Amino acid sequence: MVRICWLLLAAVATGEVVRFIQITDIHLDQLYKTGSLVNTTCHRLPATAHPARRVFTLAGGNGARSSEHHGARSTVQVESTTVAGRFGVRGFCDSPLALLQAAGEFLTGEQAGDYAFIVWTGDSARHDHDLPLVPRSWDEISSEIAQVTGVLNLSASAPVFPSIGNNDVCGTAGGRVVNASDCQHDALAPGPNPVLANLSAIWGSFLGPSGSVAQADFETSGQYEMTAGTALESLHVISLNTIVWLEINAANPQDCDQPGAPAGYLEWFNATLARVSQQPGHRALVIGHVPPSTAVGSKAGCVRMLTEIVDHWQEIIVGHLYAHLHSDQYFPLPVPGKQVAGVALVAPSVVPSYNSAIRVFSIDDASLELLGYEQYWMDVDVANAAGRVKWELEYSTWDDNYRMANLSTAAWMDLDSRIRGNSTLAALYTKHRFVNGSPPPQWSQSSLD
Repeated sequence: MVRICWLLLAAVATGEVVRFIQITDIHLDQLYKTGSLVNTTCHRLPATAHPARRVFTLAGGNGARSSEHHGARSTVQVESTTVAGRFGVRGFCDSPLALLQAAGEFLTGEQAGDYAFIVWTGDSARHDHDLPLVPRSWDEISSEIAQVTGVLNLSASAPVFPSIGNNDVCGTAGGRVVNASDCQHDALAPGPNPVLANLSAIWGSFLGPSGSVAQADFETSGQYEMTAGTALESLHVISLNTIVWLEINAANPQDCDQPGAPAGYLEWFNATLARVSQQPGHRALVIGHVPPSTAVGSKAGCVRMLTEIVDHWQEIIVGHLYAHLHSDQYFPLPVPGKQVAGVALVAPSVVPSYNSAIRVFSIDDASLELLGYEQYWMDVDVANAAGRVKWELEYSTWDDNYRMANLSTAAWMDLDSRIRGNSTLAALYTKHRFVNGSPPPQWSQSSLD
């Protein structure tokens, strides 16, 4: 199958077809216990758990089960007899180590093939769903991020470019880093700060040698720019700190229409794109965790400012890759009075909020045009029953259904028009949105945006 796909892409590429991978929202839970009760967030075995049913709050449009996400919400009740499988549980718990290892095995397998780099778009640590019994500490968060980093270091055969997720941070309204029950996700103060310094130390193998420009930028702001490696030296990966533009970031509440952070972070983005534009033939790939949309809790002023920057530099930006929602979506970036400036692509998660997924992109190394992607998925129920993970091709953007010539803004808006005008294609998109399946049966369709 991989060989056939490569032949199709080679027919439209002006240069060689090069692959890269996006992996995201792993949410490793070091406390996960196989055989534990799901209504204990997979932390406690039946003999130690309370027999009562537990109510989870589900955020609209997202597999995560906490108040960290925006949108309509619904509550579901989980039977106390439901137990955690070896590779996870669809819709509830975070990822066990076995699932992280299966994702690492994908990176060394035939389906991944030879790839030039990996985009890792955040959220490696578990959620805080087990409050107040098991609060998260910064030590635990750091340990989970370091463990995922270790697996990627061992598995990856190419450079890795990370982004900060909203569960990869710990802070308070005052920006203080804590190590107790008030360790809040989403709370990241403007840098430099101890959280960014610690992440920089964990990701040192990815950000370059100590004192490098990328590492210095990251320690100051949580974002950086690097070239994509020897196979794509003209492609610049720009990793944005999207946590600063979250409305619920108590450590940095101001919007981008006010001076300082986060507006200053987007000014850095604009200046970085300006530098890329001065190098003939060079292009930029923008990555981050939270997509720039008020629909998912991004600050309106920051969305407006980012979209204006994207509009100005859209000729040199080849794509926008985000995550956070655990589902397969896309967000047009409209500019008032103009056409859409770009499209933010949201990749589904490794944690099986629906099913686990990993994307493999193809890019033309001459034009640096994104040609398409293949999405691979794993059915967690089948994996638990079989005792092993089998990654399978879910779909590709150039297949007989989507029929996309590339991943340009025009191609995405054409697909958007076809989805809106074709109920069969719309149903297929909904199926893909939830990773080759429907939302968990406990979900209400009315809770989804």
